[in-house]
This record gives sequence, structure tokens and C-alpha cells, in this order.
Amino acid sequence: MVNREEKSAEQAQNLSSSGDNDSENDVQAKGGFITFLSKMDEHDMLTEEGLAEGFGVSARTIRRMIERRQIPKPLLLAGRKIWKVGAIIAHLDMMSRITLKEAETLRKNQTL
Repeated sequence: MVNREEKSAEQAQNLSSSGDNDSENDVQAKGGFITFLSKMDEHDMLTEEGLAEGFGVSARTIRRMIERRQIPKPLLLAGRKIWKVGAIIAHLDMMSRITLKEAETLRKNQTL
């Protein structure tokens, strides 16, 4: 039986190296990390390396994204950084709602 982390890593590998497109940027060409995350179960776990591969960025960029609060802080398990897919999706959803509210506020202020 394959554990969730192995399944997620396998899915990330499959997405980034599918036969449809030989490009290293295949994940981004097919909708980027949204497509990557949507193909996983919300309870799947990703390591920093798996997340970086899925987003098509380096592990260093993942750390920068954490600092900028673009993605949630990871859980630490046995010294490894891990994320639940559902937590990443919820964080991105929250950020998009904040952005929409800010845009709506700006639009209202401009019409006053």
C-alpha cells in the first residue's frame, strides 16, 4: 500500500513529466499549481520538495513564499516540512477572498 506522501510525490512527478508535453514547465502550461493541487485529495501531504516540484519552483522559492505568507507555514514532522493539500487550498482561497474585498473597497472609494 502506498502512503499519502508517496502518492502525492508520484502525482507531482506524473504531472511534471506527462507525455503530453516534454517541457519542464508542463505543470505551469496545464494550469500551474491549481491543476496540480486539484488532482490531489485534500488530506494528501506534500514535502517541501514535492510542493516546489508541483509549483514549478525551487525549494528556496517555497521558503520565500512562506515568508511572504503566500502559502501557509508547514507542519514539522520528523524534521521534515510538510503541508496538507487542503491547508494550501484553504490558504489560497482566503487570500483570494481578501483580494476581492480589497478590490471592492477600492472600487467603492473611487465612486464616492
